[in-house]
Amino acid sequence: MLFNAILLQSSYDLDYLQGQTQSTSSAVVRDHCLSVLRQRILDAVVGVSDATIVSVAMLAALEHDQGNFTALNAHMKGLKRMVEMRGGLKVLRAANVMAANFVFW
Repeated sequence: MLFNAILLQSSYDLDYLQGQTQSTSSAVVRDHCLSVLRQRILDAVVGVSDATIVSVAMLAALEHDQGNFTALNAHMKGLKRMVEMRGGLKVLRAANVMAANFVFW
């Protein structure tokens, strides 16, 4: 999941460098990324893993950059729920400081 989120960020960066708002290839990468996310959140363990949580936080940041506030709000709602399912930000921080800092940001 994290690989797909990073790939999406790279795709958006490439679009920006090429002067495009969102290319077809970026849309394909985004759709694949969201498909992988949907599969992961169906699993109670993998759905709240550090990698999934960081990926959702990254997707929220990317949607903010793209100006898609509907998707941003959806990702933030899911992110809050994931962190709550893990026991809160303090519990996440005890397990993985970097993930907690990314979520906090």
